[in-house]
Amino acid sequence: MRREDDGIPKATEGPFSDGEETLGGYVLVEVADRDAAVDIAKTWPTPETFEVRPLWTAE
Repeated sequence: MRREDDGIPKATEGPFSDGEETLGGYVLVEVADRDAAVDIAKTWPTPETFEVRPLWTAE
């Protein structure tokens, strides 16, 4: 999830963070599916780039 120059969030399948970018933190959000996670990321009130990834849990 990246914000364009006009401030509108855009979901892409890549590229992921560049080498000069670093992880500044993470947020765990429980949602029904990936689409719901992307919808939340689109409304996040800060300009940072987000990567939406699944969390693996043991069965």
